[in-house]
Amino acid sequence: MFDMLIDAVLSQVKRAGFSAVFADGHGPSRWAWCARLQDRQDRFGLTLIGVTCDRYDKWQNQIDHAAANETSLTMATTPALVDLAELGADRSVGPQGVAGD
Repeated sequence: MFDMLIDAVLSQVKRAGFSAVFADGHGPSRWAWCARLQDRQDRFGLTLIGVTCDRYDKWQNQIDHAAANETSLTMATTPALVDLAELGADRSVGPQGVAGD
């Protein structure tokens, strides 16, 4: 199902006139994307980039789950979904975020 979804998105990206796509994700989705880069480049005529094994050690991204990064993104795009009053005053008491704060 994931591969079919990616193919459908790439088809639309190509139709919209893009020439390159960078994608990343968590664990299994990252590896699934990278495993078929060459095949998809050949089929869609796009330059596809991912965090492949040769880039992994140098890749730095902000990874947290429901913590500062994702909360900030949600506050910027859909602020009504964020209620900071739900956080406790004492930040040493968890959970403040699943991984990160």
